Amino acid sequence: MKVMYDLYNKLQANSVTGIEYNAFADSVEYNSIVCSVKASNQNNSLQVELTYDGQRFSFIALDYDNLYDLFADLSNGEISIDRLSDISIIVKGYSLKNAKPFSVVKALVCTLIGSAVGLFGLVMTLFVTVEVVIGKTLELSVIGTVFVYVALALIAISIVKFGFLQSRYKRNIFCVVIGYFIMGFCLTCTTVGLIEDFDKVKGYSTDTIGALCIMMTFAFFGLTLVLLSKKKPKEKVLQLIRIPVLPSTSQADTIFNYMNEACKNGRLAYDEINSTERNAHNELDLFMRYSADKLSIELDDTLLFDELMTALSPNIAENFVESNVRKYYCFT
Repeated sequence: MKVMYDLYNKLQANSVTGIEYNAFADSVEYNSIVCSVKASNQNNSLQVELTYDGQRFSFIALDYDNLYDLFADLSNGEISIDRLSDISIIVKGYSLKNAKPFSVVKALVCTLIGSAVGLFGLVMTLFVTVEVVIGKTLELSVIGTVFVYVALALIAISIVKFGFLQSRYKRNIFCVVIGYFIMGFCLTCTTVGLIEDFDKVKGYSTDTIGALCIMMTFAFFGLTLVLLSKKKPKEKVLQLIRIPVLPSTSQADTIFNYMNEACKNGRLAYDEINSTERNAHNELDLFMRYSADKLSIELDDTLLFDELMTALSPNIAENFVESNVRKYYCFT
């Protein structure tokens, strides 16, 4: 995919519904009752605009494949949106983080190591089997060594699997390798000890039983490592802050000048600036909205004072440091 139209064609070919192509804007769009999403290529970056609950949000997608996942998962209902605050949302089921790229070198090295370990384990297993079954050896303790070779085979399979899956491998490879090795070693020691240390008259000595208990404890630890090696699936989430609806520069200047004059003789009482029943977590934000109401200027209820500052004309913004607003509402 090189252009937005290619993205749209691929979505259509895979029967992704609810997607439209806007030829005039060269954009791919998705609309539902919950939200609307528009993606376009602007200045060689994939700009995405999301509208939710009357607010606009924006972010840059990684690539066209990332955009494809976004639209496909939106259409399939695999992406949900929840509100974090009155100015932010969380998009669940979508992420701007790419998986680590597949490494051919890592796959080759893991395959070689896994094959070597697995071949050794297989040869030794066959040797023990032949020695016991065909050779009819009297050293029954040789049978116990099979556990080590089985463990090596499991380690080999895990290493090769990790090499081919890499970032998609769902377990911690180090815990898997160490866990299998501990289990194989301890089970071998336990089995060999049971066979060699058995006294037909007296059975097992206390020292032997104690040593076997220790080996079994370590074997259980190895099993625990393998069981706990499974990685928790990484939650795909994206947090966004809405694009504020700013007043015009003249309105912003008027509001700030009113605020500056209103607190010229001291800080306004909280009860007074709260008289308009505007809700705000920050008293300075509430003061800004109080001033806008006094001037009959409509403001977005979620607008913050810091955001109002970005709408001020340069000369007004430069005077903020010496203003009464800063003096009374930022440092008292």
